Amino acid sequence: MRLLRLVVKNALRNRRRTILTALSVAVSLFLLVSLRTLTIEIKGDSLMTEQSTRRLITRSRVSLAVPLPLAYKERLQRLGGTDIVAEYQWFPCFYREPREPMIVIATAPEFTGTDPEYPTNPAELKAFTADVSGALVPVKMMQRFGWKIGDRVTFVGTIFPFNLDVTIRGTFTGPAQNAPVCHYRYVNELLRRTMPSRADKTMAFILLTSRRLPAKKLPGSTN
Repeated sequence: MRLLRLVVKNALRNRRRTILTALSVAVSLFLLVSLRTLTIEIKGDSLMTEQSTRRLITRSRVSLAVPLPLAYKERLQRLGGTDIVAEYQWFPCFYREPREPMIVIATAPEFTGTDPEYPTNPAELKAFTADVSGALVPVKMMQRFGWKIGDRVTFVGTIFPFNLDVTIRGTFTGPAQNAPVCHYRYVNELLRRTMPSRADKTMAFILLTSRRLPAKKLPGSTN
């Protein structure tokens, strides 16, 4: 508290300096974000697709770090206006070298292959759906590491106390090619073995809407 009072006292001692400092930081951030967005759009690297307007993320109103119980999935489905409601969990990890971190996205298999701008071979998608420890990997990542379909790959966990040992069952292309996709059920089973208190919960739910959702909220979550 003494430190906080000292900060407030110095900030108010010269209000003009404080306001100008805050404005300079705000303008710098605005320019950075604007230029970054402009370069992405010019290069055609935007992650937005035609289906993006139909996707919603429901997460805790507090933070993504606060997981939601799986029971919310059924409650979201009952709200209506959705074609698919799927678990959405990040798995921070690395492959071989810690200096190259990445994220594996764990979700329900029925959500994969729904965006035409992220095409997947139907036979490969079927093989992925049938294998709970299977994975879909971006083509660019396959080329980068020299992987091929059928390879067994280990992603070393950096947050959760376990690794993901997955079999590559298929590939996909699209605007974003930096995250493999695996089954949420596989991750949840590993959580049940190593972190029982964290099992049967997910970072968020991803929804594919069929029309505008009714204005309803679940306790402790936000849309």
